Amino acid sequence: MELTSNEALKQALIAGFGYSIMPLIGIKNELKNGNLHLIPFKGLPLTSNGT
Repeated sequence: MELTSNEALKQALIAGFGYSIMPLIGIKNELKNGNLHLIPFKGLPLTSNGT
């Protein structure tokens, strides 16, 4: 599935349409209220040096 916004992706995940890699900053409220959960996976989280 291809979605055009993070909000659409979050709603699809909440509805049970699969898994995704997303920035924690964008899903902190959903994690806090229990709508989304983190799944530990070797090699994650990914890090960036900002360039």
